[in-house]
Amino acid sequence: MAKKKPVETDLYPPLRDYLTAQGYTVRGEVKHCDLAAVKGEDLIVVEIKTALNLALVAQGVRRQQMTDSVYLAIPRPPNYARWARQTREIFRVIRRLELGLILVSLKPGKPPVEVSFHPLPFERRKVGKARRAII
Repeated sequence: MAKKKPVETDLYPPLRDYLTAQGYTVRGEVKHCDLAAVKGEDLIVVEIKTALNLALVAQGVRRQQMTDSVYLAIPRPPNYARWARQTREIFRVIRRLELGLILVSLKPGKPPVEVSFHPLPFERRKVGKARRAII
């Protein structure tokens, strides 16, 4: 029997439970946001998709008009180590855009929610050796 590919709605309950455990009030599908979590004045928006793609990144950037705390959430890939190597440059773009990334696992024995990185201000570092080589 083939494994069922997760759909966006499968990812919502683990995300809701994770944020609720941190004291947030969580609601789904609010003003075009897949998930909105509020604690006091703190607002977190999570955009959920079944794959990491440009449409998801663009959606996350649009949500930054509402709050600085925007996460992209996708299913945790089966072979995470290989996937992480292949998408290293994409991670760099997401960090530069000051978005966070959450991986959601639906498999028993794995943590249901894993925050890969938070939406922090991006600090650009120059590589002096590479710069000198170009000049």
